[in-house]
Amino acid sequence: MNDLRNNIAAVIAETLGQEHQMDNHVADAIIAALPDMVAPLVWKKSKKNPLVSTAKMNLGPQYTMRISLSWGAIWSVDAVKGWHSASDEDAAKAAANAHHAAAVVAAITGEQP
Repeated sequence: MNDLRNNIAAVIAETLGQEHQMDNHVADAIIAALPDMVAPLVWKKSKKNPLVSTAKMNLGPQYTMRISLSWGAIWSVDAVKGWHSASDEDAAKAAANAHHAAAVVAAITGEQP
């Protein structure tokens, strides 16, 4: 994370000039904002079963969500890593999006999600 913070400081200094020294709070604020910059997953409903939706990237994991008429929703990343419960479809989408954003930020920062 320090490398990312230092890189951000260097870009700002190169862009605005050395007289605009940045403290770590500015870099930390930029890093903290990264998850909000990740676009949400785009869900597509299954043609065979409208209670199943998937969000798949060309490179990376596939998220799957299944809606139950009686007990809420479940979602999974690549279906082999286990299923996570959610109270409803919106909660499942929010949890999957948070997982996705954390994974993208981890790829940028080099840390584990």
